[in-house]
Amino acid sequence: MTPSTSDPAPTTGSVFAGWSGACTGSAGCTVTMDQARAVTASFGRVFADATLTAGVTVVRAVHVTELRAAIDTLRARQGLSAFAWTDGTLTAGAMPIMRNHLVEMRTALTAVFTARGLPAPSWTDPAITAATTAIKAAHIMELRTATLVLQ
Repeated sequence: MTPSTSDPAPTTGSVFAGWSGACTGSAGCTVTMDQARAVTASFGRVFADATLTAGVTVVRAVHVTELRAAIDTLRARQGLSAFAWTDGTLTAGAMPIMRNHLVEMRTALTAVFTARGLPAPSWTDPAITAATTAIKAAHIMELRTATLVLQ
């Protein structure tokens, strides 16, 4: 039998996370096809500014746009409709990140947890108050973490 070798090719915005099936781990995978075998390559999302620093990183439109895309992908995989985002398109430098953006992402993501029968995440500053609560790097990081848990 001839071994079959494959290299995982992540698309933009993702990274190879590992193999499952006839291969495990994240090193190279070679499978001798002497019987029916299955191998799955898993990929994880990579976010811009991978590490957001509290008090240093400014929350930007790209952070919200990426999260919305990730959340809509998770919703589609769960059979939920895409979320009807307020301010569907955020323009960098022209539109501030607001309370409703954060609340909507939390709501849309919580629906995925609920659909999977999982407990909803707990959030920093659970009550986001307009004109009072500043949108912080911690809010974006916890949304990213909750999104990655569901992949």
